[in-house]
Amino acid sequence: MEQKYRTIHRQSNLAYDLYAPEAQNEIREETRILREPEKAASTAVAPRISYGYIFAALAVAVMFAMVVMSYAKLSELNIRSAALQREMAALQKEYTAVLAAQDREYNLSELAEYAETHLGMTRATAENVIYIDLGETDEIRLADGTAAKTGTAGAKLRNAFDTFVEYFR
Repeated sequence: MEQKYRTIHRQSNLAYDLYAPEAQNEIREETRILREPEKAASTAVAPRISYGYIFAALAVAVMFAMVVMSYAKLSELNIRSAALQREMAALQKEYTAVLAAQDREYNLSELAEYAETHLGMTRATAENVIYIDLGETDEIRLADGTAAKTGTAGAKLRNAFDTFVEYFR
């Protein structure tokens, strides 16, 4: 780009009045030329869409399609879940009906009568129960075959703690 210098047209007597109206017009015109860049000939090709924009648009389209497909799959699973819940409710009703029929089949009085007549069983009464006294103290046998010793208060406390821990395992 060629740069233009501001030149002032001088008169022959070298006395130039910068405040004269003609001089102001010349200065304005020459500074305008300096401030305006030269316009180059337009040989550029029309702007094209870059590959980055195309790739970004395709990526957004693929993501959108994936979101739509996931919502379609979710709705399909919700429909299937509702159908299975309806089927489960029907099966639950059928199960309760079968349990009720089974309870009607097995009447306890009929079972007791069958046990007494066909099997010869009798109900236990207080006179049929016999208690046996072994005459010895009770003894705890551990898994390795040794007898547990009841010792000091510390041992009893530890045994109680071990029993408590074993209960919650």
